[in-house]
Amino acid sequence: NFRRYLNGFFKWLKRKGMIPQEIRLDYKKQDKKIQPVPTDGQMKRLLTKPNLNQCTYNHYACYIVVNIIASTGLRVGAIANIKKQDIDFDNSVIHIKKAKNRKENIVTINRKLKLVLKEFLATVEADCEYLIEDRDGKKFDEGCLSMNVIRYCRSYGIECSAHCIRRWFAVSYMQNG
Repeated sequence: NFRRYLNGFFKWLKRKGMIPQEIRLDYKKQDKKIQPVPTDGQMKRLLTKPNLNQCTYNHYACYIVVNIIASTGLRVGAIANIKKQDIDFDNSVIHIKKAKNRKENIVTINRKLKLVLKEFLATVEADCEYLIEDRDGKKFDEGCLSMNVIRYCRSYGIECSAHCIRRWFAVSYMQNG
């Protein structure tokens, strides 16, 4: 983006006669490697509940985030904005108020995720507003939560991100018809 803005600025300088010839910065495209989708065995390890006596809150919170992504395909940004009151256990749904498309959405949750969420909510403080909060009692920043998920995966020896887990959800969803 910065190169594009500079090229536009140089073009404007040429049009105004402030420079004798147009200066153009070339774009260097780089081949991006797509991270592979985690295998079912790797996902099984990531979805295994950690020992609560030996893990940190961040590790447990990332376990919850990975479970939500693997069960619903939600983005980290949407998960960061989930409030406790948005989870309706009676109807097995989560109300998504803030998503990428800025539209409200309702996501169905399965029995396993329902149990995981109930257990997590029983361990966190009652006065917190958001499902996942930082040490200061504020909602997690999306970027910070994404980095924590990467660290969580690395702690199991798996190189993957929240987006890779979303892709795993999509692949398994399609494979299951």
